[in-house]
Amino acid sequence: MIIDKIELNKSLETGIGWQDRQHRELFVKVNTFVEALENSLATTELLKLLDFLDDYVVNHFHDEEQFMSKFDYPDLLLHIEKHTSFIEELDRLKGMIPGGINDVLLTEVNDKVSLWITHHIGRLDKEFGLFYIKAISPTAKSL
Repeated sequence: MIIDKIELNKSLETGIGWQDRQHRELFVKVNTFVEALENSLATTELLKLLDFLDDYVVNHFHDEEQFMSKFDYPDLLLHIEKHTSFIEELDRLKGMIPGGINDVLLTEVNDKVSLWITHHIGRLDKEFGLFYIKAISPTAKSL
């Protein structure tokens, strides 16, 4: 099974330092999981990734939502909805573990997390980054 690693490049940076640092940490964990998939060591790394994501979604999503609220972000409710959907998806995937960790589960976890990163961060978080830059400096140029 060959799966590409995800790199934090300009298209996935929001321009908000703390947020990009937290995203970078997520990328490291996901890429460690991808390496484990490539080397048939994924079972242990899957459990580590899911444990990490349990904490990450609580802390990171809370930080984002509070920060967005502070700046009266008009799409905050949509963002919260997307966070909630990801948490539900994560719970569904964790619920599959008692049935056995197999290639289907490993691939699905990778696909869901990768899609989340590229879509949520690359689009929704990036949109907030643009909003934030304009909010703190109305004359600032787009990222």
